[in-house]
Amino acid sequence: MQIDKFVVGDYYNNYDLYKSLAIQNVGGVRPKIVNGVVQFIVITTSNEDVNISFARNPYADRIEGDLLVYTGAGLAGDQQIVGVNKRIVEQYARPFPIFGFINEGSAKGRRFLGLLELVRHYRETQIDSTRQLRNVWIFEFRIHPNPLTVPLAMASQLSASIILESKSRTKDEERGEVNLAVSKPEYVYEDEKNFAEIEDFRAKLLGINPYLFEELVKDSIERNGFYNVSVTKRSGDGGIDVVASLDHSHFFAPDIFVQFQAKRWKHSVGRKEVAELRGSLESPFGVLITTSHFTNQAIQEAKEKNRKPIVLIDGTRFSEILTVLHVPMEKYLPRSG
Repeated sequence: MQIDKFVVGDYYNNYDLYKSLAIQNVGGVRPKIVNGVVQFIVITTSNEDVNISFARNPYADRIEGDLLVYTGAGLAGDQQIVGVNKRIVEQYARPFPIFGFINEGSAKGRRFLGLLELVRHYRETQIDSTRQLRNVWIFEFRIHPNPLTVPLAMASQLSASIILESKSRTKDEERGEVNLAVSKPEYVYEDEKNFAEIEDFRAKLLGINPYLFEELVKDSIERNGFYNVSVTKRSGDGGIDVVASLDHSHFFAPDIFVQFQAKRWKHSVGRKEVAELRGSLESPFGVLITTSHFTNQAIQEAKEKNRKPIVLIDGTRFSEILTVLHVPMEKYLPRSG
C-alpha cells in the first residue's frame, strides 16, 4: 500500500519510502529532482550507542536537543558545496521539505523524526581514518516534530510555513553559512602534523559522556590553580556546571569566584548561548568550555563592553590545555571495545 503521509514516531521500511517518494536507495541524503529543481530531500541519520559510534567514527551525526548535526557528503578528502551538499543549501532560498528519518536498527524500518529546517552550515577541520586533516561541511538542522502528521500532498506548504514561523521566532539566531572562530594551538603544537594530533584529541572528547565531561572540566580546573572546585547539580543551576575560586598563587586576583559552563557539543556555540551564560552569572566573569567551536558572533558577544566578560575555550584550545596540564584521560574516555 502506498503511503500518503508520514507520522512522527512511526516506522517506514525501504519499500514504503520507495512507493511513496519514488526514490530508489534510502540512506544518507537523497534528493528528488525534477527538471533540475529539488522537490524534496530525504535525510537518514543513525542512532548508535555512543561507545560503538565513538570507536567507529567520533564525528558521527548526532541529535542534540532539537538539532540534528549532520556531516556533508564525501568520505575522503576535502568536502565541497557541490552535488547533494549544494542541494541541501538550496533550502535557504526555497523552503522545500526535507524529511528526516533515523535508522535505529529496527526491523520495522526507519523512524520519522519530522520535517527538517536547515539553520546553518559551516566548514570544520576533522581528522580522517588515516590521521590526515581534511575540511568538511557541517549542517545543523532543526527537527520539527510538529505537525505530528505530514500529508505528502501538503509537505511543501507545511515546510514553508514551519520555516517562516521558525525564522520569526528566532530572529537573533545565526543562519546560513556562518564563520567559526577556531583556535590555533599556542604552546606545544606548531605544525600541521601536530595540529592533526590535537584534532585527534578533540575527536576523542566528542565521545565522552556529557556528565563525565563536566568532571573532566573540574579536573582540569583544579590542576590550574583553583580551589573549592565542584560540579553543580544537574538541574536548577541556571546553566552553571562548575564553580571554583582562584587560589592565592594568583597575586592580583586571589579568591575570585568563577563560574564555568561545559558543553560537550558537536554543534556550534553561538551568540545566544554566550548571552544566556552571562545572564546566569553571579561571579565577576564566566568561562564557557566546549568540545565544538564558537561562531564569530559568539566571540563578539563575549567581548561586549560594559558587560561581564565571558572567556571562551573551544575544543581545540581545551584539548591543548588538557595536554599541557597532563590530565589523565583514561577514566573519561569511552571504551572502544
